Amino acid sequence: MFLTIGTLATFIFTVKDYINMALMVIFICVLLFIVITYLRSIREVTRIEAVSKSPILNYYSEIIRGIIYVRSCIE
Repeated sequence: MFLTIGTLATFIFTVKDYINMALMVIFICVLLFIVITYLRSIREVTRIEAVSKSPILNYYSEIIRGIIYVRSCIE
């Protein structure tokens, strides 16, 4: 994937036609949006998998995270 982005970036800087440059920039923005969406969904799937394997452990770990968050907001 990074190879594709690097190739496209090289192509953008070598092309003199502004329409092609604009299309490549739009394509890269769409590609980044897809990557960000993919990473978010992977995190969510990993979290759901962890909860399904050990719901009690997940419950206590979320309580501990909440306590840390509350303590950091109070100070």
